[in-house]
Amino acid sequence: MKKNPKPGIIVAPTGTGKSILIALIVKKLDSPVLILQPSKEILLQNYAKAVAFGAHPTIYSASCDKKDLSEMTYATIGSIKKRVDDLARMGLKYVLVDECFTGDTEI
Repeated sequence: MKKNPKPGIIVAPTGTGKSILIALIVKKLDSPVLILQPSKEILLQNYAKAVAFGAHPTIYSASCDKKDLSEMTYATIGSIKKRVDDLARMGLKYVLVDECFTGDTEI
């Protein structure tokens, strides 16, 4: 995989398989990855799809009553923001942000 220091954005409409795409990206990176979700509902949906795809993620979210860090961690932003030092010690290299735009974002 070619290394690119610039962040990227994938835009895909509802139903195109973004959850599966995230799981594929994480598998290719072969390094600890944090996947940030805007809500508990989206976190649980994406977590379930990753598990169905054969991944072994963990959840770090107060709203889910789980706080486990691993090579592939699905987290809500509010829950993980105080753990930045722990993430750095884990060797976290990548952060994926699901739903990075708000309804007010103009593209």
